[in-house]
Amino acid sequence: MMGMRTNRRHGRAKLFVLAVGLILSSVTAGRAESTIELQVGPLSSADPALGLLVVDTAGDGVAGAGPWLSGLALAPGAAFGSVDDIVVAVFPTTDAVPWPSGTGFATILNGMDFAEWGASAGDRLHLFWLPSTGISTGAATVPTGVTISSWAGNEDFVVPDDGTTVSMAALGGSLGDGFDLTAVESGTVEPADLLPSDGSSLETAIGAGETVYFSFELARPSALSLAIEMTSGVADARVFDASGDEVHHFSDLSGDTVSTLPRGFYYLALTETSEVAGADASIVYTSSGFQPDVWLRRAGMRNFRGNDRYDARVRGFQTVRARTLSHRGQTLVTVLENDAETGDRLGMRSWIGGRRNFRLRVFERGRGNVTGAILSSRYRTFHLGAGERTVLSSRVYTRLLRRAPRRSRLNWIFLAQSLNDPAARDRGRFVMTAVNPAR
Repeated sequence: MMGMRTNRRHGRAKLFVLAVGLILSSVTAGRAESTIELQVGPLSSADPALGLLVVDTAGDGVAGAGPWLSGLALAPGAAFGSVDDIVVAVFPTTDAVPWPSGTGFATILNGMDFAEWGASAGDRLHLFWLPSTGISTGAATVPTGVTISSWAGNEDFVVPDDGTTVSMAALGGSLGDGFDLTAVESGTVEPADLLPSDGSSLETAIGAGETVYFSFELARPSALSLAIEMTSGVADARVFDASGDEVHHFSDLSGDTVSTLPRGFYYLALTETSEVAGADASIVYTSSGFQPDVWLRRAGMRNFRGNDRYDARVRGFQTVRARTLSHRGQTLVTVLENDAETGDRLGMRSWIGGRRNFRLRVFERGRGNVTGAILSSRYRTFHLGAGERTVLSSRVYTRLLRRAPRRSRLNWIFLAQSLNDPAARDRGRFVMTAVNPAR
């Protein structure tokens, strides 16, 4: 597989190893744009057709070939996988000396305003090319199945200073000794089949030394579970985001759970590592988003309401009603449960109507008085593991009897939210009517 980023990713991916001689000469110019005279070749055995010059604006390496490059626009300004790796020039092979037709690049790139793409002097440049067998004349995007080759220069193959003209030459064979074709890395823009998300098993075969890709999409931040069983052979497994950045390296292919991932599109790459014989794998993929669950009951009720029923709107099954005399009050028990398959913290916001005629005290089991946090909507649970819960006990009663009106009504709506995914929520409601017998 082609070299991957190494700084922002974990893993054993290789940086491009280059033996390069760059002939640099600069002439100060009176404008901000730069000019690059680029010569690289010969590439007679590499079958080049179209070259792309890519700048690494973040200094964290450039993604290699993979499904994340499928559909890449072949035009300056396109993001080469990651948004901080930018295509700054696209050019064909050269049909002229010093090498035979179509076996190298010799081009003059005029008016290069690198600042337009967020690049600065000294940012690393990388040369990629597509072969003539995989790209049609006038193609607008990178097709699936095409092989992309790459070559990166030494520490001098960088964005030049503003307003300069530089010559960058890496020539091999009889033309010079600075270009080594063995320093070229290649990889294929493989297709990526969609993983089934229903927990069913997917069987796949991997050729010796080859990589197969699968894709999946998370509509919301989720805890991802990928169980990969090697029925034969050995393989390495990694997860990449839509930009080609590695986000997880499996430490154990007998079963592993990826850490919580944000919403987005992802790729699973399985690489056969012996490079001698093929391998067979069985993959089971499931994802579980965050989900708070609110249960509630008042004193005298046998069962809780709302258990395992989720709704951000107030429904009848999420509402508890009580009627009592003003001086007696009522006790409400609320359970906040983490129904996700991964740990989470929950927050709770409150809206209270008719509060001026009532007093509230809220206590959390094992924590004490949390009234202030509840009423100010700043309440947060401690960390709750999958299926764990905390219990709140609320005492609600009217103010001094002689000041209470004949009938008072409290309408208390509370919303529990995941702190990892605020869109994951559940709601409860407590309605209490108090009658003052002294009025």
